[in-house]
Amino acid sequence: MSAKVDLTGQRFGRLIVIKELPRKTALRKTPLWLCQCDCGNTCEAYSDSLRGELWLHFEGAPQGSRS
Repeated sequence: MSAKVDLTGQRFGRLIVIKELPRKTALRKTPLWLCQCDCGNTCEAYSDSLRGELWLHFEGAPQGSRS
């Protein structure tokens, strides 16, 4: 098992990781994070989603945004 990485304070495009949240399902093995967009909205994203840029499709990101 790989060591857990604290992403708090790290930036992924327009998102900054605020804090770790409890997982919503036991099926996902990666940590869930609360993030804040540059626009001020917040969203939840799993570590693998942040690193894979799947977060681009959350409500706060404009369509086609790849900042």
